[in-house]
Amino acid sequence: MEKGTNKIGKKFGMLLVLEKRYKPEAKYKYYWLCKCDCGKIKEIRNDQLGRSTVSCGCYNKSLNQTKIADATRTHGMTDTKLYSMWRDLRNRCYNKNVDRYQNYGGRGITVCNEWKEAFEPFMEWAFSNGYKEGLTIDRIDVNGNYEPSNCRFISKKAQMRNKTSNVMINYYGNTICIKELSEITGLNDKMLYARYYRGDRGERLWREPKNK
Repeated sequence: MEKGTNKIGKKFGMLLVLEKRYKPEAKYKYYWLCKCDCGKIKEIRNDQLGRSTVSCGCYNKSLNQTKIADATRTHGMTDTKLYSMWRDLRNRCYNKNVDRYQNYGGRGITVCNEWKEAFEPFMEWAFSNGYKEGLTIDRIDVNGNYEPSNCRFISKKAQMRNKTSNVMINYYGNTICIKELSEITGLNDKMLYARYYRGDRGERLWREPKNK
């Protein structure tokens, strides 16, 4: 937490900040006591206020799928890449019919409640955390969930290097993935994978094809 930041009296979504609370014995030491528009008083962690949490929980509970669709049409984000990103991350965690479910929901990966139930909290977090066209969402801990503390935006190239399926090799003292080796040498990555799984290592892995 930025200790000098005073949020008292400010509004974050549906939450009005009443006072600051410090809990030295807790894992997350700084909290804000907030009053929701519905009248409920609730303590919110500093790192969640205004990012993943914009109400006491009543906002998400009151939304059904129709209301979510109406809300996204209102702000005109339905056809954007950010909306597709939000839809896709939920699908791969909860829709057993999508191809990548086994690598996400099938492994127990979930989406935090705020993002799972509505697009708006995800959108607010994204624009507050460096989202721009061309970037993709990445989980810092590949075995962790989709939640603010475990997510960031990086380039597609950087995400390829972070994939658990990557094959890492030693290229003249540097540890790189097969995709990077393909970019450096100009060799087809599928051919490089085939060579690697055949047992080729070192210069034999990135040798020029005989027919070139």
